[in-house]
Amino acid sequence: MKKRPLFCVPFALLLTLTGCSDPCADAEPPELNDFSVSPADPSAGDTVSLSLAVSHFTLTGHEDGADDHDHDHNHGDDHSEQTSCSAGHVHIYLDEIEGDLLGMVATENSDLLIPSSITAGSHTLIARLQDESHAALVPEVTASFDITVQ
Repeated sequence: MKKRPLFCVPFALLLTLTGCSDPCADAEPPELNDFSVSPADPSAGDTVSLSLAVSHFTLTGHEDGADDHDHDHNHGDDHSEQTSCSAGHVHIYLDEIEGDLLGMVATENSDLLIPSSITAGSHTLIARLQDESHAALVPEVTASFDITVQ
């Protein structure tokens, strides 16, 4: 049998006694059950209506377009700062998560401005659950919806 260093036992006991275990371990995993956009064939510069449904997750915080806030467009993408697994908001991205952040929504129904600089053709809007500090949930919870820009 492999011997463990003596500090491991007290450290494990300390974590248990202080409640420093994973707060999400016993929680139902959050789900993004539905994500849709209307109309699905907008023109560049149009405002579309978003609809989404979440389970085991409370939408909180503010709501605004990416151009209206001071957050870095990729803020929270490193997964290292997750503070909650059960509350936060949704980031909406264009074509890829590492791409343009189009907006943040904190309600199940919201409006989103399609950039006037977007090219015509097929694109994908991606919704990703974020905690209240803008970190992506671990594991990631995403949904996508295809649009065709006229």
